[in-house]
Amino acid sequence: MEGSVLHYDEKKKKGIIRNLVGERINFSATQWKSNSIIQMGVLVDFIYENEVAMEIYELKPMVTPRFVNRINALFSIKIHNKFGAYASAILFISLFLPIANIEFLGFRGPSAIIERTVGKAVFFITVITFILYYGGATRLYTRIMSFLIISFILFMHYDLLAFPNNSLSFNTFFKTLNSYYDWGAIINVFGCVLLLCAMVKKGYDRNMYAI
Repeated sequence: MEGSVLHYDEKKKKGIIRNLVGERINFSATQWKSNSIIQMGVLVDFIYENEVAMEIYELKPMVTPRFVNRINALFSIKIHNKFGAYASAILFISLFLPIANIEFLGFRGPSAIIERTVGKAVFFITVITFILYYGGATRLYTRIMSFLIISFILFMHYDLLAFPNNSLSFNTFFKTLNSYYDWGAIINVFGCVLLLCAMVKKGYDRNMYAI
């Protein structure tokens, strides 16, 4: 069985290994068979016996895993960051919901984000963001993608609000908001708030084998 050293207490000579599916397994320093010093984050091979790790050896890969392998690691059976993945899923669904009351403007036009030109780009970015949160990619990547989604969507909302009067002022904001917005906009904005929280949320579960 393989995993990585999640925690090690030098004084107690005990630590915790997390295997590839996220399970945490206790171990004792007496079972460390390699000549190297026990360090957090190192990859190890061990035998799982009596609910503890036995005969632990440090793995030192000769080469860095190929990019394709790191991409494949994103599609594990475990959801590494549920909050971010669920927020992305909610935003994905909201792309297909009506956000604008097109009859108010007196013309036939797109009412959902996916039907707008920029909506196609948001669609693909949202799918990629979901995969990155799901697979535990480097947090910098998830934050960049989340920022792009929120920026695109807020820009489209501003464009929708400003369109009836060719500008957006404080006096016309609430009148336009009440007359023009549709129910799907609430879910869309709610998804953006959740994704923003996922960006700054503590306790991100990083998948060491993914990009």
